[in-house]
Amino acid sequence: MAQAIEQTQYAGEFQLETLKIYSPSKGIFADLLNACIQIDVYEDIYNTAITASIIIVDTENIMDKLPIVGQEYVELKCSTPGASSDFNVIDFTGDNELFVSGIVTKEKVGTGGALTYVLNLITKEQLVNFNTRVSKSYTDDISSIVGDVLKNKIGTKKKLNIEKTSGIRKIVSPNSNPYTLINRLKREAVSNIDLSPHYLFFENKNGFNFTTLQSLYSRPLVGMLNSGDKVKDRDRDALHIEDVQIMQSHRRILAHSYAPSKDMNVSLLSGVLGSTLITHDIYSKSYDKAEYNFFSDFKKFRRIEDDPNPMYHKKLLSDFGSFKDSVVKLHPTSTTNDKDAQHYTDNKTLYESNKPQNWVQQVTAKYIELENTQMINMTIHGNSLYTVGDMVELSFPIIGQDHDNDKIDFSSGNYLISKLRHSFTPPTNTHLIHMSVVKDCNRTKI
Repeated sequence: MAQAIEQTQYAGEFQLETLKIYSPSKGIFADLLNACIQIDVYEDIYNTAITASIIIVDTENIMDKLPIVGQEYVELKCSTPGASSDFNVIDFTGDNELFVSGIVTKEKVGTGGALTYVLNLITKEQLVNFNTRVSKSYTDDISSIVGDVLKNKIGTKKKLNIEKTSGIRKIVSPNSNPYTLINRLKREAVSNIDLSPHYLFFENKNGFNFTTLQSLYSRPLVGMLNSGDKVKDRDRDALHIEDVQIMQSHRRILAHSYAPSKDMNVSLLSGVLGSTLITHDIYSKSYDKAEYNFFSDFKKFRRIEDDPNPMYHKKLLSDFGSFKDSVVKLHPTSTTNDKDAQHYTDNKTLYESNKPQNWVQQVTAKYIELENTQMINMTIHGNSLYTVGDMVELSFPIIGQDHDNDKIDFSSGNYLISKLRHSFTPPTNTHLIHMSVVKDCNRTKI
């Protein structure tokens, strides 16, 4: 990120290189560079598609000349000055173009005949998904099935970040939409790296991601953000004072607020603290129980901090018990010798069963835990490097008396960017990022 900062004149500066709208019927286009007053690009790790909106002040009657009826394609490309690679650029040109899904808020401005309207945009893969069905039997690992669906059913040419899954599965898709199939497989997927079941399927500016939370946690930090000015010694040595000031601005959190913590009942009723899974084997006519406990399984998989501490206090165990009966789930299965008993080859079963004890309780508990504990909403100066799924380090100074000489607030530490909105304002050439960041553990004990 330093290279991009060195060549910027001020924090939040951006280059709007391309903004064109293409008519689907005539093959002609209109340049919107001088007509656009606001661009917003939305990303979410729980959303399968990027969405965007563009506010247009039309003084040249583009809506009637093109015309704009809500079925056009838009090419958009913008970046922070000095961006050194494709991953530092927000690029929706060529095969990555956006589709106009609707036109809203048409209003006349003043007496000069200008018209203001908002174009709502989505990635075209989302439309292909709505119009495509997958009726096919697969015999492969889940990660390969996901790759095949995205390439051959959705037809995307975007970059794919697909984490290898464990085990060969026999999967039948019963006339499902591609994303419906992938989200179904996401629930049952187990990583080949650490057997983590915490898979996400989302699109960001870099492409499609089918990966575990643990893989995201292991990524290097893309930003070190702080509330106030804090200059590192290496920044003073490496840059001129003007560059240090820009560096400070890029790292400064302009505004932040803590999302309200959910009611404790949510954690209890959703199985975050504990649950019991009863698996009924229809092949062997037997059943088994699997118990999940937040505290005993806390370090089973990697968490955001290197030396994590639970956000829930262990005293809950002595006060309320193990929570194993707070949620009881029932799941059917069909296994023989830990293999899938439904499908045979040469009178032998070769495929992995879905092993619900490895994911049913873990997946639900993990995602609700992320949304139920520490979440911060904040605004920073824009940089085209940031995207959802990235890791950032936040530093908040102590407010009031520093009793233990900690110097930084309890909330400081590493966070995952879960939601993000790039907000570009061409008339002032300013770029802001509004983001939500989450974490699943504490740096210190409570």
